[in-house]
Parts: sequence; C-alpha cells; structure tokens
Amino acid sequence: MITWDDMEESDPQEDADAEMGLMAQSDDKEEVIIYKTDSLYKDLESKIDSLLYDSNFLSNRCHSLIKELSEIKAEKILQNRYDESRKTIQVLQDSFYTF
Repeated sequence: MITWDDMEESDPQEDADAEMGLMAQSDDKEEVIIYKTDSLYKDLESKIDSLLYDSNFLSNRCHSLIKELSEIKAEKILQNRYDESRKTIQVLQDSFYTF
C-alpha cells in the first residue's frame, strides 16, 4: 500500500514546469510543451471550453428528449388501450342490439 509518506518529494522546478505548460506524448514518444502564455494554448483552452459547453448542452437535450419520448410512448400505450376499449364497447353494443 502506498501512502503519502512513501512518495518522493517533487522537484520545485518540475512543479513550476507542470504549472506553466501542457505536456502530451505523441505517437513517436516526443514531448510537446505548450506554455500557458502561448496563443495556441489559449486557443486550445477556448476550444476545449466550447466543446465542454456543447457537450453539456447536448447531454441535457438528449435527456430531455428521452423523457419526452417516454411520455409519448406512455400516451400511445394509453391511446391504444382506449381504442381497444372503444372497439370492445362497440362490439358489445352491436351484439346487444342484434338480439
């Protein structure tokens, strides 16, 4: 089991570098560093924020459509039962008047 005491203390320079830049590994194992002050980082951050907003919007819309669809299905089931009841009533009335 690993505890906080077991972990090595981090290098202050590494902490500063981690705070300043975004690191990712590409397929050829090269590191790409984009500093927060770089315009590419700001553009990327803006696009990610926009994607997150759109994702939340679409998720909420999806949930509301699922709810609406289930309500429509319930109404259709009730309508079908009503139609069946009306047919049964009509059959009973027709059979009553034929006697």
